[in-house]
Amino acid sequence: MNPAKALRLSIVLFFHIFPIMKERKIRIEVGYGLEGIIPDGKAGRLLMNRLFPTFNRISPI
Repeated sequence: MNPAKALRLSIVLFFHIFPIMKERKIRIEVGYGLEGIIPDGKAGRLLMNRLFPTFNRISPI
């Protein structure tokens, strides 16, 4: 697959963990090619319903 096309069809998750401040942040970025399939609302629901609960179980502060 062409590397440029692979970037357009990708989802990137960013996990920022700050143990001293007891703070965590999760961000999801969707490639241009998937914006029609995974719009912002669906990505937000994915974070709230799946990733946040799992992340809290795995890495409680």
